[in-house]
Amino acid sequence: MSLLRYFKMDDNAASKVVRDYTHTENGTSVRNTSAMTAVGMVGSSLTFDGADDEIDTGSDMIKTTAITFCAWLFPKGWGEQNVGKIIENGKFSLLFKDTNASILFSSNNFGTTSTSANNSISLNSWQFVVITRLVDGTANFWINGIRSGTSDQNSGAPALGTNNVIIGNNNAGARAFDGMVDELRIYDEVLTAAQIYDLYLADVTKFETNPIVINAFGNDIIISDGPVTVSSIVLDSASAGDTAVFIDRSGNEAIRLANNYGDDTNHGSVVWSPPRGKPFKFDGLRFDDSASGLGDGDYVFVYLK
Repeated sequence: MSLLRYFKMDDNAASKVVRDYTHTENGTSVRNTSAMTAVGMVGSSLTFDGADDEIDTGSDMIKTTAITFCAWLFPKGWGEQNVGKIIENGKFSLLFKDTNASILFSSNNFGTTSTSANNSISLNSWQFVVITRLVDGTANFWINGIRSGTSDQNSGAPALGTNNVIIGNNNAGARAFDGMVDELRIYDEVLTAAQIYDLYLADVTKFETNPIVINAFGNDIIISDGPVTVSSIVLDSASAGDTAVFIDRSGNEAIRLANNYGDDTNHGSVVWSPPRGKPFKFDGLRFDDSASGLGDGDYVFVYLK
């Protein structure tokens, strides 16, 4: 895998420099990164205000080549005018589509468009978003390591960008992203399904080296009888509609994860991340087996702070 750019988004300084960890071709933010830093999916992230924040990467490294774009996104809203840009260069353009909670992508500035599945994007939650594009414009979407939407869509003939690659807005500053961005990578090749899923799992497991693993079902499992702080929970199961439910010490439902990605053949994963992306404290936490209905081959990973 050959990385063109890797922005960890862990910058936090009285400076507008956003570090690139591949070729040190750093980006430039509108504000000092100390004013944008937030808790991320992996370490810290940068938050975009939905008004005028953006990062100018300083060049158009995307061009017309085969590309894989991937990033952890935590949208708080759909962005400026409900079509907040995730990344663009004037031709290659990726944005949210509020009308069906999905992502819209084009290689030729929306002369031709492709889209992820309806309701594939959730507000106020971390999700791992990947777009792959071949040199002929064939595009595929991946959410949390699983393909989303119709395979091999036409995104238009790739064209050279008309401006530098911009993260979190368009070049005119009129389509601002609203939310947090973490671990943004751009590759000069199309990654395989296995490589994409491995990247997803590698980032998820950076929370803790030893999560609590639930893979034996039939009884409730106590995570903690007292206060406990949770960083993340991952449900990895085989069937769409599989659910993992946790209740607090008072018996109230505290967390519910529903797997919308599994297809009875391939596992799908869904991540629960705390409100505002910060580790959340519960007054006790218990896996509710009777409300979950998981079985052999399914896993739930609980990451504690």
